[in-house]
Amino acid sequence: MWVLMMIVLAMLFILIVVIAEIVARVLEDVPVGHIKNTPHPVLGWLPKKGNGRLKTHEFNTTYSVNELGMNDESVTLEDKKLNNRILALGDSHTFPLGASTHEAWPNVLERLLYADNQDSKQGTVYNAGVIGYSVGQYLLRYRLLKDELDPTLVLVGLSMATDIYDLIPPGKGGFVYGGDAERDYFDLTSQGGLIKHHYFPVSDIQSSDSKGSEETKQDSGLEIRRILGQFALYRRFKRSDLAMWVAINYQPQGKSMWPGMDTALKIRLNEEDAYRWSLADKILTQLFSEIRNDGANVVLVNIPYLAQVYDDVWNSSFGMKKDEYDRGIGSRRLAEIAESNGAYYCDVTSNMTKFVEVNGRWVHHAHDAHPTAEGHNIIATSIKECIERNGLH
Repeated sequence: MWVLMMIVLAMLFILIVVIAEIVARVLEDVPVGHIKNTPHPVLGWLPKKGNGRLKTHEFNTTYSVNELGMNDESVTLEDKKLNNRILALGDSHTFPLGASTHEAWPNVLERLLYADNQDSKQGTVYNAGVIGYSVGQYLLRYRLLKDELDPTLVLVGLSMATDIYDLIPPGKGGFVYGGDAERDYFDLTSQGGLIKHHYFPVSDIQSSDSKGSEETKQDSGLEIRRILGQFALYRRFKRSDLAMWVAINYQPQGKSMWPGMDTALKIRLNEEDAYRWSLADKILTQLFSEIRNDGANVVLVNIPYLAQVYDDVWNSSFGMKKDEYDRGIGSRRLAEIAESNGAYYCDVTSNMTKFVEVNGRWVHHAHDAHPTAEGHNIIATSIKECIERNGLH
């Protein structure tokens, strides 16, 4: 009898989950529009020139990509003659997702710095952020844009969400973003130096044949997140305290369910994360060196992520394991990289956390997790303070 009861209860549970999933799908808004990319043999991809719209249940944004693949106005001859030409590099937190072109922090920064000089404009800020990019692509992007734009100041908008994590090249696990896009990428030599390689896409058969057990192990956490992402119930509750708890405490084959933050906040780095930080250090060192050799100044901008900004997120996730994670350790590591290379450092974290404490509201979209327009304004204001404090314009 008890066996039959267990079967009935199991079937009832499955039925409830199925009904809940159906309800969640009905209530969920389907995103309208998407940001189009075009293949690029060096960078992997670039935003496609033109205007577009992206609408979800959290935001309704527009974007306008110019001839250089930048979510910005077209570059004019007058821009190139200005005394201050600032180039902003970054990923989806800079492009951005979750805000429109005019709300992106580089575009806001331009207004904050130069809005009072419209009759005799003294400077411009170019937004070269691209969704899905990481540190290696920032270096490559700079090399491709520097002659065209001749910047006097370069802002490297490093997102703690993924930029340190997404640095595993083919043979060691593979890229997180961009799939099998052909591209250049960086790796470390056996002596710890920086070397550039080129990645050619392989067929699915070749890829599956060549993928070893170590790579499969590394992808397990992301694969589970990808599968869960197919369910509306997960998408609806992934920022809940319970979901955060599961993400931290359930680590399939030792792989974090929140890998970007895990790499950024971990106190004792394992071999893979130590490799990531070492590679990021080498790439940033090379980028800073090239920028300075070209006669420009450089600022490394730390753009924090959810667990670093919101107490409730930290306390329900990494904060439960304070012997393993440190909320500010990623920032300190970045500051050391900047200082050791003579670069300026701007940490947005304190301004974001202060705003949240005072106003009691998020400056990120709760589900999408990218900064809101208000969040971008805080980033821009923080960078303006850093530029003025150091006399960089």
